[in-house]
Amino acid sequence: MKKVLFEIDQNILLTDTIWVKYENNIWYATYSWDENEKRDFAYGVGGFGFGVYGSSATQKQLPTPTQERAFKVSSVLGSGSQLLEVSNLTELRENENSFLWDGVNQVLYIHAEEGVSPEYAYSSVEVGATKGFSNKATFYNSLYYDPRVTSIPNITNTIDSQFHSKISFDPASIQLNNKDSYFDDFGNENYYGSEVRIYYGDDGDFDLLYTGYVESYAFSGSSSSHKKIAGDTITISANDNRKLLTNSIPDRLLTIEDYPFLSESEIGGVIPLGYGYAKKGKTICLNEEETTSTFVFIFVDTQLHSINSVNKVYVNNKEVPFFNESLTLGTFELSHSEYEKGDLVTVDFDGYEDENGLILNPLDIISDLLSYYTTIKYTNLYYDIVSWELIRDSLTQTTSLYISKRKKILEIVNDLTISVFGLFTINSYGKIVFKIRDINKTATKTIKISELIKETTESLPSTEYLNSVLVKYNNSEENEKSSVYINTDKQEELFLKHKSNIEKEYNSLLNTKQESIDLSNTILSFFGGIFQRYLVETKMQYIDLEITDCVNLQINTLNKTPFYIKCEVLGTNINLNDNTFLLELRFIEDIGLDLKHYLLYDVNTLYLQGDVVMNNGILLRANTKNKGETPFICV
Repeated sequence: MKKVLFEIDQNILLTDTIWVKYENNIWYATYSWDENEKRDFAYGVGGFGFGVYGSSATQKQLPTPTQERAFKVSSVLGSGSQLLEVSNLTELRENENSFLWDGVNQVLYIHAEEGVSPEYAYSSVEVGATKGFSNKATFYNSLYYDPRVTSIPNITNTIDSQFHSKISFDPASIQLNNKDSYFDDFGNENYYGSEVRIYYGDDGDFDLLYTGYVESYAFSGSSSSHKKIAGDTITISANDNRKLLTNSIPDRLLTIEDYPFLSESEIGGVIPLGYGYAKKGKTICLNEEETTSTFVFIFVDTQLHSINSVNKVYVNNKEVPFFNESLTLGTFELSHSEYEKGDLVTVDFDGYEDENGLILNPLDIISDLLSYYTTIKYTNLYYDIVSWELIRDSLTQTTSLYISKRKKILEIVNDLTISVFGLFTINSYGKIVFKIRDINKTATKTIKISELIKETTESLPSTEYLNSVLVKYNNSEENEKSSVYINTDKQEELFLKHKSNIEKEYNSLLNTKQESIDLSNTILSFFGGIFQRYLVETKMQYIDLEITDCVNLQINTLNKTPFYIKCEVLGTNINLNDNTFLLELRFIEDIGLDLKHYLLYDVNTLYLQGDVVMNNGILLRANTKNKGETPFICV
């Protein structure tokens, strides 16, 4: 029987902890022990004693000698931020801010920043002791899963088909039995913000479907008089790391304390951020109220990085000479002869740079902003780095980002994502990934009529129709001006077919006309016309499909002849209550009556007798029903 496993990490603050140096940069502490078992022990180089195992000679303990054993520790927080979980000492040595849990010996190893002891590296250390629950009692990896799961609302993931999307969050929630008051103290047990995971599978073989963080909880149902909190059911709701992107930037403010001669109208304003090529960027005079012959202007916050160059300065849109520019302070100066109080001063400059030069790649800008303004650092803890860097290195587009007004990080990420027709999302392990939408990529699966639970539902949404595309690029801060490219290549053809002229606008952060032309062509190829949508419901054999994947779908023509089409996955919906998987697909192209070159053999697919596959360039037909074997003959 398939089971659902739900894990939640209870954050337990470690107090009065003895951290022992294991080797250079690595420290360890014993998490729990039997207070009745006493033995000789070592607690440092040359230090020995006799007492409770894990204690020091002065009986300083972690955190009490009766600490409940933790059969599984899946997360550790240092100063409130997650540490990276590793699987062996080699990985621990290679990664600062990482931890290794030895459940057998109840020992926690930490590689803290700069190799110092965790008690000095972090203001606090919290262990995420994992508790497990299931819809049917089971053991998995030495952890017992109490049969309390009563319902799991669907796990969903979606993308806006038209791609004017604001990144959406698809929270997960789970209902657990609380008739015996087991969870009555949930609100006092430090679960808020702790990590949760949902697994699905058979004993010994479970797939991780979701990773998130506790956002809220609620009790419901009837209650007994002895309960402190009413409710026979507790619903725990979680969300993913993208919720950390809701704060606004820039956040460095101009104050009279820092700049005594600042104009009153500028107090409380922000110092701008600048990536790439900034044109007519905003400047702030730092000493406008001073009696002086030289005025100092700041135009970019260089606490993130130094900038590459200052190119031109304008007073009331007229280029003027400037001097004493500072690439590390983000300032320049103008003489009294060039500037009078109240003049509009703007600047062209090339923005932030790192060891590789100007930061222009949109994925580099995203990871840089997140590292500086959120707890999401560019590490394996938060990113699927292999896939992220593969996409990053494949991008040829360059982007410029200048921010002089406060804006949510989420919206900024969305602007960068739209510019390269991509998707910023989270995988089942809770790690950030970036995907590029591409209708030309190979279909990874073939879904047949015989595998469907119910008949496919088809719709034809006309709201996403367009027949021309306007792309803004080469942005200028002054008056929010941009260069514009309008693609009308299919305007007449699509008007004759659909009798409608609709132009849609895309605000990109691209730098060049050619980049905007390429983006407009991609958008037109996706949305130039009206394309069918399909809702397809199967069992769980396709739960590894993800949004932006391409699939082949078998459908029936009017005369019931099986026909294949290629589609893009727009949404997935896993229903663990009835073990079904719902896919929202968008039509790409017709394939025909058979797949031939599209039907690539997959060891994880169940084939029926007569099914045709392509394997190593050879077209084969199945002799019998099979999966993971090759009883095929040549066609």
